[in-house]
Amino acid sequence: MIYPGNYDITVLQNGTWREVFRATSEVKPVTINTTTSVFTSDCHKLLAGDKVYIAPTSSGSTLPCNFDANAVYFVIASGLTASDFKISTTISG
Repeated sequence: MIYPGNYDITVLQNGTWREVFRATSEVKPVTINTTTSVFTSDCHKLLAGDKVYIAPTSSGSTLPCNFDANAVYFVIASGLTASDFKISTTISG
């Protein structure tokens, strides 16, 4: 699954508290080709530079190696189509 969007929120009250809040506008199923690192999700509507999070589809499943469910990833322009995309840990890829 891919989860787009997040907001970095700072709350000030008797000190400073900072947390990242994930606001998801749409959750979409995705398949990952672990050989080519291409994600496929029909009509994903993502743009280069968009932030995404990935998560296993159920509590018993796991993500492929090199992917972390708690990390922010960025969609990169390389290979970006209406159905396919790649991600990077940096916005520049």
